[in-house]
Amino acid sequence: MPVSSSEARQALDDIARIERRSFTAHGYKSAAPQLILWGVLWFLGYGATYLFVRQAGWVWLTVAVAGA
Repeated sequence: MPVSSSEARQALDDIARIERRSFTAHGYKSAAPQLILWGVLWFLGYGATYLFVRQAGWVWLTVAVAGA
């Protein structure tokens, strides 16, 4: 059964769309652990800043070094 040119074009467009979505999903998978780590560090940093206002500079220095 021959495939028409419009069906072939649509199939190729679908393949290209799926390829872009797959690439995006792989990027999310790679970035997720770092984003979660930074979220936890910010949470801890703000909590420690609330508890130790006078040492806030040291708190954020520690958070930045730990994140790096």
